[in-house]
Amino acid sequence: MKRNGTKESTCEDCGIISTVRKDTNPKVCQRCASVRGGKAMKGKTRSPMVECKLCKKLMRESLGYTYCSLECRKTDKQELKTCKTCEATFSVYKSTMKENTNSSGIFCSRPCYEKWMCKTERTTGRGSQWSKIRKEAIRLQPFCALCGTRNGLQVHHIAPFRLSNDNSQKNLVPLCAKHHKIVELITHDIEHAGSPPEDMTLIMGSMLKEYQMATRMKLMEIIRATA
Repeated sequence: MKRNGTKESTCEDCGIISTVRKDTNPKVCQRCASVRGGKAMKGKTRSPMVECKLCKKLMRESLGYTYCSLECRKTDKQELKTCKTCEATFSVYKSTMKENTNSSGIFCSRPCYEKWMCKTERTTGRGSQWSKIRKEAIRLQPFCALCGTRNGLQVHHIAPFRLSNDNSQKNLVPLCAKHHKIVELITHDIEHAGSPPEDMTLIMGSMLKEYQMATRMKLMEIIRATA
């Protein structure tokens, strides 16, 4: 809300609209005036102009800006993706697309992610001895096969239990919650493509066991170095 005796003025350097007194007619805002150096800059060469990274609008190089506005910055930092479930187009920040997770732009929402994961028949039961079997798997390999962390470990079935009914240790591998989600998504895609449990064991089992062995060797090197 403007006060009496004020008006709006647009800076000819940066384009910012500010409130000034009616009896004044500034060409630039206070910040750009300080960059120019006021009257001391009169007759001297002004700062060169540079283009906005997105819209190519010209602005003073001395301002140190990459974008001419917050809207341009937001638009350039985002990327359009297509939801794997509903095929809707949505935007996601490029900086979040580092892992094969829901935040990386595979699904537009949590419901779409859950709907995709439920395309195949699922079961939560692991048998009456599952708690004991799970503890044994973590005792044998007390670290995430992919990152080596020992915290918050979960036990992943290489060939899903709902298909293989296999709780043997050769079909199990401990993973942290983050990497468990990633591996589950890959496994689900392999299953959805029609691959039988034998192929999952061959494809995912070989990869995970190889990673597990490499991670174990790295952890042993760290232990020896700190001993």
